[in-house]
Amino acid sequence: MNLTSAVIMFLLLVLGSGILQFAFAANRLRSFRIERKESERQAARETCTNKNESLFTVFDEEDNEVLTSLQDDDDDDVANLWLGLNTTNPTLTWSDGSPVIFNETKVKINDTDQICEAIENGTWTGFNCSDKKYFMCQTDDSYVPIKEKKNWCQALQYCRNNLMELARIDSEEENKEFKAKSQNGSFWIGLMHVLFEWDDQSCSTFRNIAKSTDPPENCAVFDQTGSVRQYGCTRLAKALCTKGTVRIQIVRENLTWENAIEYCEKHHSRLLWIEDEDDQDAVESWLKKTLISPNKPEPNFWIGLRQSTIFGFWIWSDRIVHWSNWEDGKMPELPMSHHCGVISGEDFKWRDEKCWKPLPFLCEEDIVKMKKNP
Repeated sequence: MNLTSAVIMFLLLVLGSGILQFAFAANRLRSFRIERKESERQAARETCTNKNESLFTVFDEEDNEVLTSLQDDDDDDVANLWLGLNTTNPTLTWSDGSPVIFNETKVKINDTDQICEAIENGTWTGFNCSDKKYFMCQTDDSYVPIKEKKNWCQALQYCRNNLMELARIDSEEENKEFKAKSQNGSFWIGLMHVLFEWDDQSCSTFRNIAKSTDPPENCAVFDQTGSVRQYGCTRLAKALCTKGTVRIQIVRENLTWENAIEYCEKHHSRLLWIEDEDDQDAVESWLKKTLISPNKPEPNFWIGLRQSTIFGFWIWSDRIVHWSNWEDGKMPELPMSHHCGVISGEDFKWRDEKCWKPLPFLCEEDIVKMKKNP
């Protein structure tokens, strides 16, 4: 047996035995449910936490669409839904949890405002946290400018994924060093000003919140009019519970499979993987709530499935597929198969497809927490 044959046999043995498999945590993809009984906010929160869930965090307008769809599908009368948003201690800290001992901020916030700090042209300035900007990460001993435009939460996630943190400035000397590195550009730093936070500590830039009449209320609901608004914590609403650490993101731009991979890695985390039945259920639920095209069939969407053209098995990046949802229950096989995988927007079955065909796709995005894990 020559060396090439030996390597192939070894790879088949290792992959087939599952040695290279890395198990995902259960309930990886975000899912949600409505508790049918109305309650006060604290009781609703406990209803969720008793099942290792939390009240729902709103990340963007797509989440808003899903909430509207949830209310439309509710078997009972339309009701307000408790969200995880509530007032917080306004103590200002850096994103790594360190106290602020030096700053030049001029930001003043009220009520539901959320302002993130950047240094622009050498001046500390507050911006909407959903703005896309360059940002500065920090290692133990230096600042690292990143010239990719991201919102504040995405910038925080990028730094942490690369074993860094958004920049912290503790002295005038560090302030001068930062300004020199930024070269009069506009860069996020690790400072967010906010009076409201989410129960699960998720970093969300969503702030389309209708303010209550005076005095302001300390909790929030998704109401019957389709708006997120402030709401009295002792009033009644239904608990909207959620679990999962990864968001599903629908991208309606048509790209090839390879280009979809690149897009997801640049703008989110990765092209979507479906590791088990829980993941499949979460994807189906999300697509049912967001795909509304009454006059035309829903498209197929690229997911992170690809077939080895040498061995014929299907893989998710660095692991072979064990659980599957192929059309007719049959895995596409060489030599007749196409080599990339899609999920149908109609029946949610998996199918093989030509990798060069432009299609919309599903990304996944890891949820970043405001408080860094120890």
